Amino acid sequence: MKLLTASFQQSQAITSTRAEEIIENIKEGSSLRRQYWRDYGVLLLFCFGIVIMTFISAFAFPHILGAIANVFYLLAVVQAVIAAPIMLISSFYHNWIIEQFVVQSVVCILLIVLIFIAFPFFYLTIKKITGSIEFILLELFCMVVTVLSSYLAVRSIIKQRAVLLQEPNPSQSPVFTKIDKGFKVISAYSSIILLLILVFKWLQKLFFRSFEWDRTLKAIGFSLFLPLFPAIVIYFVVAYSPMNIFLPLYYLKRYQSEYEAKYQISFRG
Repeated sequence: MKLLTASFQQSQAITSTRAEEIIENIKEGSSLRRQYWRDYGVLLLFCFGIVIMTFISAFAFPHILGAIANVFYLLAVVQAVIAAPIMLISSFYHNWIIEQFVVQSVVCILLIVLIFIAFPFFYLTIKKITGSIEFILLELFCMVVTVLSSYLAVRSIIKQRAVLLQEPNPSQSPVFTKIDKGFKVISAYSSIILLLILVFKWLQKLFFRSFEWDRTLKAIGFSLFLPLFPAIVIYFVVAYSPMNIFLPLYYLKRYQSEYEAKYQISFRG
């Protein structure tokens, strides 16, 4: 793969941001092991926040969130227990690049697992509290968002690849520009039409069926979050994490001596 065989000169196009972050941590004077546990502390705080939010949500919606709350509690405990030995073992490598790679990997895994646990819950909850027409429209809207996210992810990968390999960006060609414009117009108009129909159906229930206020407001709240799941997963997993986090770190480690000479600093802890 060309993405993994770029030269040192080519890799500099995508590594500057990650290199500057690591150098900033080094210049703060903190030891590498202390940095590991500082990052782990942030992860623990994040897990603790998840537990608190889940507890509050389960208390507010006991019939809906009662079962899923136990899964979140278990996930937070497992994440906290597993991350500790991973980061402890990794700290013996005495390398700031490895530290960043491990921390970013743990964060990505945590977010992906959370999304995959939460999505079925939101999906089933919305299916339960919405009408059949609204649910079908919402599914169609999610499909549009998923397709658009996939397109943007592929476009981002193509752009980053062109930057790395110092090649012309195919996304700037006249043909691709026309496809891009048409795709965005179709996605935008289809999304707007579906949302307008959904809003109309919700308003109809709110103003003409007063007994469904509570149910409809819950449906609106859950529905606003549902399309975010496929969008976040696709863009974050397919495009952002590999191309903007792990690929730059890979080249920093591959050409570590060259980057140490360039920045006049050692990445060894």
